[in-house]
Amino acid sequence: MLLEDSIDRYINDPVQDRYPNAVFPKILGGGLNPCRTMANALRLKKPWYRDFQHTDEVVPAVHFVREDAEVLKSLPSFEIFPHFNALSLPVNTSQC
Repeated sequence: MLLEDSIDRYINDPVQDRYPNAVFPKILGGGLNPCRTMANALRLKKPWYRDFQHTDEVVPAVHFVREDAEVLKSLPSFEIFPHFNALSLPVNTSQC
């Protein structure tokens, strides 16, 4: 992660600053940062999208106030947890 951020800052950013409208620097940025590219894909953003370059966009956030505490407690809650019904662990001993 640190290496990807360093590559993004010291290699990709200067190339993008030099050629702001070219396609190659955008593809380069997406290829050199696979983690961020995948995160952007999951957010339905372009692979070369960076939050700090788009400060004019409003990102929706969830903020709870104290008055919401009782409402939140009254909502149904559930958990999803995987479990095993049977687990076979072979053991090579004389007793088994």
